[in-house]
Amino acid sequence: MLQQNVAELDHMLHIILNGIRSATHAGRALFPLNEDLLAALAGAATCHIQRFDYRFEISDLDEAERHARQVLELGAGREIPPPVAVDVHLVLGRVAVRRSQLGIDPKAVHRVIPSLRECVDRYSDGLTMAVLATCLRVSVAHPDTTAQDAQLALSEAAGLFHTLLSHPRPDIPVGDLLSAQWLTGLGLVHYAAYLLGSSEQDLQEARQLIDGAGSVDPRDPEAALAAALIDGTAAGYRRAMHLSTRNAFVFKQASALLAYALLAESDDEGVADASCSALDLLYGLAQRQVRQEDRLRFLRDIADLIALAAPALATVPGREVSAVEHIERARMTTLREQFPHDEQDLHLLGEVRPDLAIPLRRALETFRSPHVSAVSRGAARDGVMYYQDEARKVPGFSRLRDIPDMTCLDLDAPLVYLVPGRPAGAAFILYPDREPSAHALPGCPHGPVPEPVANFQQATYGSSWPTGARRAAVTGVTTWAWDALYAPIREAVAGYPSVHVVMTSYLTGVPLHAARSSEGMYVLEEVGIRYVPSAGALVLARQRLVPELEPKFLAIPQPSGAGIALDHAYEEVKDGAAYFDAARVLQPDEVDRATILDALGGVGMLHASCHGLADPEDPLASGLELAGGERFTLRELFERPQDHLLVAVLSACQTNVPDLELPDEAISLAAGMLVSGCRAVIASSWQVPDAASAELMREMYRRWRGDGLDLPEALRSAQLAMASRAPYYWAGFSYAGP
Repeated sequence: MLQQNVAELDHMLHIILNGIRSATHAGRALFPLNEDLLAALAGAATCHIQRFDYRFEISDLDEAERHARQVLELGAGREIPPPVAVDVHLVLGRVAVRRSQLGIDPKAVHRVIPSLRECVDRYSDGLTMAVLATCLRVSVAHPDTTAQDAQLALSEAAGLFHTLLSHPRPDIPVGDLLSAQWLTGLGLVHYAAYLLGSSEQDLQEARQLIDGAGSVDPRDPEAALAAALIDGTAAGYRRAMHLSTRNAFVFKQASALLAYALLAESDDEGVADASCSALDLLYGLAQRQVRQEDRLRFLRDIADLIALAAPALATVPGREVSAVEHIERARMTTLREQFPHDEQDLHLLGEVRPDLAIPLRRALETFRSPHVSAVSRGAARDGVMYYQDEARKVPGFSRLRDIPDMTCLDLDAPLVYLVPGRPAGAAFILYPDREPSAHALPGCPHGPVPEPVANFQQATYGSSWPTGARRAAVTGVTTWAWDALYAPIREAVAGYPSVHVVMTSYLTGVPLHAARSSEGMYVLEEVGIRYVPSAGALVLARQRLVPELEPKFLAIPQPSGAGIALDHAYEEVKDGAAYFDAARVLQPDEVDRATILDALGGVGMLHASCHGLADPEDPLASGLELAGGERFTLRELFERPQDHLLVAVLSACQTNVPDLELPDEAISLAAGMLVSGCRAVIASSWQVPDAASAELMREMYRRWRGDGLDLPEALRSAQLAMASRAPYYWAGFSYAGP
C-alpha cells in the first residue's frame, strides 16, 4: 500500500516558512540580505520537491520552483553561497524533469539545461551532474528534438553518468542509493539510445546496468520500474509497485503499466485488479490537487484506466458492482468539478452536527475560491478531507460527498452503464429485482471514435454543416447505435418498460432512444430510455419530492433580437402554459437576466424556447442566448437555491451538448441542471428545426397534461408519433431524470 504521510516534511516547511516570515517582517533578512534567508528558501524548495514524490501533489512543483526562483532573484548581483546555489539548481532541474514527464510542460527540461551546465562547470557537484544527465535524457522524448540533437544529448548524459560512476562510491548513508540511481540513469540513457537506433548492444547495456542498480540497492523503486519498462513483464511492474510504497510517482506509473502488460497477456482478472489499484490511487491523487487543471489531468488518466478496467471486469464473474463503482466515482468527480452539489447534505449534517457542518462548508468555500493562494487552498483541502472523514463517522452520513451504495439504490428500473473500452466496450446493468449483469460491446472501442459517432459530433455540435448533412449524420449514428449499443443488451432489458442509462465517454449525446434496426424499428418502440449523468444524480433527483399542489409554470420565449428568429417559439411556450393554472409567459421584449431571475422564484416548471449555447471551456457559462450577444448562464441560475424547480424543458439548440474537452464528457447544460437542483430535464442535443421542435413540444404537453401520461412517457409517445420522419426532426430531445 502506498504511504503518503509527509508529516515530517510538513513540519520542516512550517518551521522554515515561519522563520522566513518573521525575519522578513522585521527587516532583518533583507537589509542587508541575509544568507540564512536564501538557505531557508532553498530548504523550502527542497521540501516541496521531496513532498511531491511522496504524494504527487502538483502544486508542490509550483511552490518548489517559486522558492528556488526567489533565491535567484534575491541573490542577483550577489554571491549566493555554493551549497544554496547547488540546491536551487537541483530543485529547478528536478521540477523540470517531473513537468516534462507528466506532459505539463514538455519543454521544461530544455530551459533548465543551460543553467545546470553552468552549475556543473562551476561547482562540479555530483548531484547536479546527475540531474543534468536526466534532463538531457528526458529532452530526447520531445517531438521537436531532431535525431542528431537526441544523439548528442544522450552522449553527453552518458558521459556525465560515467564520470559519476568512475569515482569511488560516496561514504555516506545514502551512498548505495545514489550509486543505484546513477546506474539506473545510465541504463535508461542506453535504453533511450536503443529506442532511437534499435541497437541490441544498447539494449543489452541497459539491462546490465539496471540489473547492477538492483544489486547495489535491491529496494530502489526507480530501478525496479526501469527494469520493468525494458522487459515489459507483469512481474516487473508488480515488483516496482511493491517497492514504491513511499513514491507515488513510481507507484502510479507501475500500477497503470501493469494493467497494460496484463492486457497483452490476456489476463482479464489481473487487468481488473491492477486497474482498480491504479484507479484507487488516482482518485486519491485527484482529490489532493489544489488546482482544477491538475485535478482534470488526473481525471483524464482515470478515464483511460476506466476504459481498460471495464471490459476486463465485465469478464470476471461477480465484479459488475466493482466496475460501476469505479465508473460512478469517476463521473461524480467530474461533475463535482463544475457543479458542486453539497448543500443538501451539509444542511442535514448541520441539523445534527453543526460543529462539523460549519467548518466543512467554510473549507469547501475556500477550496473552491479562485481568489486564494495555493497554500491557502491546500490548507482548505486538508480541512475538507479532515471534516469530511469525521462527518462520515456520524450515523447516516457514511456516504457524505461520496458515491451512493451501489448495492442499495432501490431502483425502480434497470440502471445501464455503457462504457467504451480496450479492446472493446462493456455494458453493466444493475437491476431492481435480480443480480447485476455485464455484456461486451464489440463495436464500442475506446479509440479511435467510431466514424458514425465522429460524424455525428462534427455535424450536430457545430453549425457549419448544411441541414442535409446533419440529417444524414444523425441517421448514421442511430443505425450504428442499434448494433453497437442496444443489440448487445436487448435481451437483458427485455420486459422492462423503461431503463435508466448512463452514457460515458464519447457516447454522451448519442441518441440511444432513437437507435434504429435494419428493419426500421426504434429502441423507444421497445423500451423507454431515461438518461442520467450518474447514479448519484439519479438518487438526488429522486429525493426531490413532487408537491401535491400544481407547480408554477414559467415560459421563456426567444428574446427580441437574439439570434436567428425562431418563428414558432412564442406559440410553443404559450401552448405549454395553457395546461397550467399558475402560468407566466414572458414577453420577448422583457426577457433579460434580471427578469428571468425575478420570475424564477418559486417556479416548479420552466420551459425555455430560445437559442441555447454550450460552452466547452466553461460549462457553467452554458446557457440561453439573450439579446445583444448576452447569455443567461447556468452559473447565474444556480447562484440562488433552485430546490423548487422540478422540471426544466429546454426547447433550445445545444442544451444537452456534452463538453468534449472533459475527461468523461459528462458535462452539459442539462446535466448541470439535474445535479444542481432540478428533478428532471428535457433538452436538445443538436440544432432542432424550429417547426418540428414546436410540434413535438405541443404533442408532449398534450399527452402529459391532457392525457395523464408521466412526462418521460409523454415525450416518448410524442416522438413515436413523429417517427415516420427522419430522427433528425424528433430524436434530438431526451429526458434526463427519474
